[in-house]
Amino acid sequence: MQIPLTERTKILLGISGGKDSVALFHLVRQLPVSLEVLHMNFQLRGEESERDANFVRSLCVQYNTPCLINAVDTFSTQAVQGGSIQEVARTLRYNWFEEVRNTQLDLYEQVWIATAHQRDDMIETMLFHFLRGTGVQGLTGIPLKTSYVCRPLHFASSQEIIQYLHEKQLTWVEDSSNAKSDYTRNQIRNLLAPVLTEIQPDWRMNLTNSMQRFQDVAEIYKDAFERFQRKFIIKEGDVVKVPVRGLKKQKGWRSYLWLMIQSYSFTSKQLDDCAHLLDAISGKWVASATHKILKNRDYLLIVPIASTEAEYFIVDEPHAEQVQTSSGKLSFKLYEQCGAIHALNDEAWIPYHEIAFPLKIRRWKVADYFYPLGLGKKKKLSRFFIDIKLSIPEKEHQWIVEDAQHRIVWIVGKRLDHRFRVKQLDVPLLQIKWEPK
Repeated sequence: MQIPLTERTKILLGISGGKDSVALFHLVRQLPVSLEVLHMNFQLRGEESERDANFVRSLCVQYNTPCLINAVDTFSTQAVQGGSIQEVARTLRYNWFEEVRNTQLDLYEQVWIATAHQRDDMIETMLFHFLRGTGVQGLTGIPLKTSYVCRPLHFASSQEIIQYLHEKQLTWVEDSSNAKSDYTRNQIRNLLAPVLTEIQPDWRMNLTNSMQRFQDVAEIYKDAFERFQRKFIIKEGDVVKVPVRGLKKQKGWRSYLWLMIQSYSFTSKQLDDCAHLLDAISGKWVASATHKILKNRDYLLIVPIASTEAEYFIVDEPHAEQVQTSSGKLSFKLYEQCGAIHALNDEAWIPYHEIAFPLKIRRWKVADYFYPLGLGKKKKLSRFFIDIKLSIPEKEHQWIVEDAQHRIVWIVGKRLDHRFRVKQLDVPLLQIKWEPK
């Protein structure tokens, strides 16, 4: 991994005090760069956590290296946010690293965050993903470099690092939790790895070579998926449309489907359910924590789960009133008289004295009906939406304007009610204007 280094390069080095990070510290401090050490005290191991922080502080004093130490209450954060303690700790660590990096960007040509992940960590990550269930990307291990995070020790094994430390007579601290097998990664390291060594002594090197091949395959895979995206996937605002026929024509279409949905919080365990949607009737859907993927005629639609905004808004007066929703803005303005009006989908002109205030802006309901402009007879909104081929997510986000007598005045952006059509221009008119996001 090549990283351009100059005197205007800053490296923020994450150090725990363990053997890997201590080795990396001694290697990086020999480089012609500006170095600063970052240590996060997660306060998960009582006195041992304090010991680690003190060790890092002393190490930096000994070698005259700037050091920042941040103590966080990881257990309290987990209680609020949920998730595993390892994931919470990882998120806290990288968020802090990024905050520190952002304070340095104006001072240096480039600012890197360096972590001490080594070859055995890469292998354990690959096995962890494989056992949990993953795609090709999950078998590539930990990325060697992202936009501003690098892992310079990716080439070295744990045993090689220990040998280096002994040769240089360098000390480090041991995390006692590494010897326990409470977590999956520790079980891989402490229980599975010894068995694999008995079966195949070269298994680590074999998996390292396999990882490199998977990285190449992942690049090919990525290129093929990007071509598919450019050809077939349509984005309309926050809705992603995937043509079912186009997807099913692809060799390995399930892999394409997985690449699409994993970015929207879907898990590998939901892949089969999502795949079944291709042959399902319209209206069937599968939800993740943040999105829904649903069948709508000839398409799969990936849509955000509706936010918890107000169910309705009240407009008491028509004078320059505005209503802001998650999908757009409604403006209300009263004209005492108009020389001419233009019939546009995003505007409604209504005789002011024929509507009863206050107006209610609300979502549509299944039992709703109105009199479509130009038709003059009653029609259910559900049937009207079918006639104009409104998609399921569009229906979910559809607003209507209702007056105080519970009469639907306007299907926002779609159709005015015939009862509120303009018959003459020499009377006060209310203009309602819709500005979608």
